Amino acid sequence: QSSWYGEKYRGNMCADGKTRFDPDKMTCASWDYPFGTVLEVKYQGKKVRVTVTDRGPAMRYYRKGRRLDLAKAAFAKLTDGNTDIGIITVEIRKVK
Repeated sequence: QSSWYGEKYRGNMCADGKTRFDPDKMTCASWDYPFGTVLEVKYQGKKVRVTVTDRGPAMRYYRKGRRLDLAKAAFAKLTDGNTDIGIITVEIRKVK
């Protein structure tokens, strides 16, 4: 599963220590992959490539199966701009 995060965190330093969060970029937060990992994320026939720059989702959600927090732009691209959905079930593949 995946959710998204956006404007509230714009400009905050990401956990990688070198990137400032920008919700308009194709990035994500993950506990499962090292920083810099490029992932291909698919949802209902659409796909995006994102780079892991942060840690998340919040541990209480991670324990319930949520594996990624996508930057708002990446989530919106997968859902045709519908960020009201909140949580989607995605396929994740490591690219590099």
